[in-house]
Amino acid sequence: MRSYLFFLFAFVLTTFQVSSQRIPAQITNPASLYSTYDFSSDEGELKIAILEQLGDKELLDIMQNSTEITWPTGIATLSARSSNKIAMLNYVCYKLVSTDLLCILQIPAAENQAMPTYMRPLKDMYFIIGLDGVAFEGNNYVYEPAPLDDEFLGDNESSEDVEDEIVLISNPADLVPNFDLKNCEDFRQLVLEVLGEDEMNILIELASEKTWPLGISTAAARASVQEKMKEYVVVFAASFEQASQAYILVWVPFYGNEHMPPKMQPLTEDGFYLVFKSEGIYFQE
Repeated sequence: MRSYLFFLFAFVLTTFQVSSQRIPAQITNPASLYSTYDFSSDEGELKIAILEQLGDKELLDIMQNSTEITWPTGIATLSARSSNKIAMLNYVCYKLVSTDLLCILQIPAAENQAMPTYMRPLKDMYFIIGLDGVAFEGNNYVYEPAPLDDEFLGDNESSEDVEDEIVLISNPADLVPNFDLKNCEDFRQLVLEVLGEDEMNILIELASEKTWPLGISTAAARASVQEKMKEYVVVFAASFEQASQAYILVWVPFYGNEHMPPKMQPLTEDGFYLVFKSEGIYFQE
């Protein structure tokens, strides 16, 4: 088991190059949405950008209406947004201000009356969202992951080894949903050499259907996208045995799977895990 697989990428908001105009936009990945953006987290630069580009009144309006406590019930909690992830793509929205990593979307109430009642804004609301989660003219953002810190790697590994861990799903039918990892002794011994009990439990949670994206969270859903599942970018995490059967645990990272249909993309930056019979995974030469 390689400990770097459990590292959550941290992003630092750096110098902003600000552009401002109201242009049509399309939400492509609701997981990039900030539900309670901390305007002090970037030393006030986003706040200053809004002030300079839009003005005092607009700044106040955005700050008051860009957090989940002001949004309709259908998107007012993480669980609600996860349930309505696909529907969120249908919001009519406009880009107001964009920076190197973020943009501010306006969701006009008048233009979103076709949305379900529980997702319909009563007044104009705003989303602060990463550029990797929205499409608009002029958005050329490309995600470049930061190098992994050596403290998250094994004793004999370097960040260059990550590419060697990418594997392919060769047979989605060999997926074992809700595998009982907690009671698999071989798996427990392997993981506890690297992680603590609490971290292991988080991993097990991320390997259960309830944390998977809607498009693969049931047997019926998976049956309709089996060929598409082969297109996931997946990373080898561990191999273990139970009852003479070999299994492979793979990690499906959030970043790197933006090409997948929205209903199949990971719901959070943690990504999720899948357990396959070993025959279902192909190791590239």
